[in-house]
Amino acid sequence: MMVLFISQSMKKAQLVVRRILDQYANRVGSDVWRTVITAEGLETVKVLLKKNASKNTAVACHWIRPRNRDDLLWIVGHRDAFDENGQVPVGSTTRELMHREWENDWMYLPFVSLLTALAALFHDWGKASDYFQKKLAEGDLTADPFRHEWISCKILEAVIRCSSAWDDDRKWLSYLSEGHFNLE
Repeated sequence: MMVLFISQSMKKAQLVVRRILDQYANRVGSDVWRTVITAEGLETVKVLLKKNASKNTAVACHWIRPRNRDDLLWIVGHRDAFDENGQVPVGSTTRELMHREWENDWMYLPFVSLLTALAALFHDWGKASDYFQKKLAEGDLTADPFRHEWISCKILEAVIRCSSAWDDDRKWLSYLSEGHFNLE
């Protein structure tokens, strides 16, 4: 069977584990070994590791299976150096990362929904020009002289300018929502 040994041993135990595993397997990383071994040979390695184990010893043995599968066979020493699958945690924190106090209550959902709708509206207005519509109808792939996103921004700027609302967003938003447009 093909096995993989992963050591998380520290201090003197690291040297002991390396000495034992170097006799039975090929080192493929600083503390990782891989080899083809019989069940009896694997039991011998496990007994040697247990016999020489200290509080700083931590070795996991995985059986490499076909189709990118592996099964944890055993762990010798400090089990907390590995997760329940015998894998090595590479980072941890005691900080609260979820921020449930403000992420999951959706108190800003109405605002975000309106802002998204407004962004979509202006984005689509940039596509409303005759040039862009003709280009779509013909399947023309040539570059636009002005991108529709830029035109959308300029339309938003024009709405703000018409409402004289450079200093107050409420003015241009109410101007827009009430439909005060001079179409001439």
